[in-house]
Amino acid sequence: MTTYIDKSIIAKAISNLTKKNSFPYQNAINKRKKNYKAYMETKTNKELRKKLSKDRFNTYLEEKYKDDNK
Repeated sequence: MTTYIDKSIIAKAISNLTKKNSFPYQNAINKRKKNYKAYMETKTNKELRKKLSKDRFNTYLEEKYKDDNK
């Protein structure tokens, strides 16, 4: 008796294996774990850069870094 294994399950397992053994992927994950605060800050800055106008984004950055430097 043979059992049928779905090809998508096999493809998913292979992709997970190659992704977890990939050097650039592991490097990115390690950087994110080491400095999570900086990662989230750059992520929000990228999102806001797309949403806000240039003037508003610059004022956001000025306010943010004035508060950080005090």
